[in-house]
Amino acid sequence: MGRTVSRNITGMAELSQVLQGLPKEMQTEILGTAVDIAAQPIVDAAKRNARRSVRTGALYASIDKKVKKYPSASTAVAIVGPSKGYFGHGGRKLGKDEDRRGSESPSRYASNVEFGHAVRQPKKGTSTRKGTALKSATGLQWVPPRPYMRPAFVSTQGLVARKLAEGIGDGVEKVRRKLVKQGAHAA
Repeated sequence: MGRTVSRNITGMAELSQVLQGLPKEMQTEILGTAVDIAAQPIVDAAKRNARRSVRTGALYASIDKKVKKYPSASTAVAIVGPSKGYFGHGGRKLGKDEDRRGSESPSRYASNVEFGHAVRQPKKGTSTRKGTALKSATGLQWVPPRPYMRPAFVSTQGLVARKLAEGIGDGVEKVRRKLVKQGAHAA
């Protein structure tokens, strides 16, 4: 019967030290997987915080994550927010070859929802929607902010750190098992 050796790694400093002992390609792969897992709670919280658009729900549907790996620096980064490639039209996502005229790309207006914005002066002969803007002290009409990303980051900090540590630990253990199986590392 085989012998199993177990080591509990409890802190991020210990995880970082173990990770530094691995080749850069393995470090990047482990970090990429861990960052992908850790970013999901932020995506879920941002979707919960984003109000569904009365017309399309495109902002809600476009929130996603993208993980970028940098092997030369042995690091990985998660980008969370509205996807630039998302075009919603009538409540559905458009494909690459579909006509996008008249469709919305939430990445273009997401910052206006998050931080608020001044209402532009309508063109002659058009009108603004009633009741959506407030008069500011300067006389401009102002649409108040409806933050969805910032509260998501704040509310999930502890969970993200925990998931990141677990993901790195699982990745290191997976590499260790692989090396043991290949006979390059003692069990």
